Amino acid sequence: MYTRYKSLLLLIFLTGLVSCRSAAVASPSLSRAEPLTFSKEDASDLEIYIQKTMKYLDVPGASVAIVLDGKIVYAEGFGLREIGKTDEVTPQTLMNVGSTTKSMTTLMMATMVDDGVFEWHTPASDILPSLQLPSTELAQKMTMQDLVCNCSGLQEQKEWEFFNFHDLSAEDVIEQLAFAEVKGIYRDSFLYNSNLIAAGGYLSALANGGIYGELYAAYVEEMQHRVLDPTGMEKSTFSREVVLANGNYATPHTITLPDENTPIPLEIEGWLTPFAPAAGLWSNAEDMARYLILHLNEGFSADGGQVVSADNLYHTWDPKVQINSHASYGLGWVNEQYHGLRVLHHSGGTAGYTSEMVFLPDTGLGIIVLDNQMLSSFPQAVRYRILEILFRQEPVFDKKMRQEIGATRRQLFQLRLAASRKHSVEQTEALLGTYTHDLLGEVHVFLDENGDLIFDAGEFRSILWRMRGQTNTYIFLQGIWLGKTFAFAAHPSGEISFTIEGEEDSYTFHKVDS
Repeated sequence: MYTRYKSLLLLIFLTGLVSCRSAAVASPSLSRAEPLTFSKEDASDLEIYIQKTMKYLDVPGASVAIVLDGKIVYAEGFGLREIGKTDEVTPQTLMNVGSTTKSMTTLMMATMVDDGVFEWHTPASDILPSLQLPSTELAQKMTMQDLVCNCSGLQEQKEWEFFNFHDLSAEDVIEQLAFAEVKGIYRDSFLYNSNLIAAGGYLSALANGGIYGELYAAYVEEMQHRVLDPTGMEKSTFSREVVLANGNYATPHTITLPDENTPIPLEIEGWLTPFAPAAGLWSNAEDMARYLILHLNEGFSADGGQVVSADNLYHTWDPKVQINSHASYGLGWVNEQYHGLRVLHHSGGTAGYTSEMVFLPDTGLGIIVLDNQMLSSFPQAVRYRILEILFRQEPVFDKKMRQEIGATRRQLFQLRLAASRKHSVEQTEALLGTYTHDLLGEVHVFLDENGDLIFDAGEFRSILWRMRGQTNTYIFLQGIWLGKTFAFAAHPSGEISFTIEGEEDSYTFHKVDS
């Protein structure tokens, strides 16, 4: 049995990928709009909206930066770095930016194409002859560009990211691609695949002299040398140790079934490390604004130094595969229209942070929004409010967002009604023990000191509540699988197992001891 906290996930996808169109329907074109300005009155209107929306969405802390004409014209922090503490978020506060890292990896690759390290259409197997994909034919024709365009036809298996990540290496991420499933048409189907994009970043590092077995370090070195340093992203890093040493970081927060924001340890975000090229960067609003300046300056940093050629930068922007009738995907960028203006953007979401990065190349506008809440709608809401303010449009997105959030909260309420903390010790006793899956490893099910049933995968854990009227069916109360249910099964042989329906596949764990 399987359910999912779908409304909130749908909202993140909807606002992150396709809402420019819905926000601009039946409105005049802005393609010949006057040059943009951002006044003190605009800033005041925006801050009133931010504070109101943070309260409505229960967002602990956030930072926002706006770029116009090659300069940061606005950068502010709001709220708290952690619920229950007094440290405030500033524009320098570090957070994990999640999948907005993707376009930085493709930018790094663009600089390598500039340098002749490889070409976009160089076969990936030329760089790693041992590369294995679900078929030999696919492994032979997969190019470096194909790895990072979300158009390979390979389906992402998110569960690889969440289990046993402390034991995963960059090389493991590459080698696990042999077990991926072909679910789409090569170069014709949009299938989001962070695992493949991570492999693209690592193979790029390998192409420039990286050593197989040390690819994570090689990738980080290339990113530092080719992207972070020349762009002026002085505080950005892939290292949690550096984040901790900096001190000015926001604690990640997760959502629980009782509808509470809960701080979680920074270590939980370690699941991002093996997939660093797709989702691993820690940054702040000011650094991310400098990154947007580079794009708006067509490859030149805020200091005037050329980081990448305009041609290869444009190549990362340009559509490679259609997402739907009004949005397409480039190399780490979603392409859409806002009232006739070209918009490039990408969102990011982790176990405890959400981000939104947007720029409009024809107007010189860039927007970055970061917050420290899991699956937050706040960054997208602020993104659209800024567009509405700057382009003098009637506010339409907030109403749409509130309708979606209302539906989500109603679903959350129904889930709470359908689940119960109470469970029979006798009924659950047989379920306690260690379970294993060939790919995802071990999990442990046990009762804690409070009598709660706990699912512990090592890197993450959740309290389990029983679904009312169903003896062996339980629901995840917190974390990355919030709202997902699964049932234990007792087999005639005496074996006990449980099956979890993942995002794209199902995984059956078998009990190995009590």
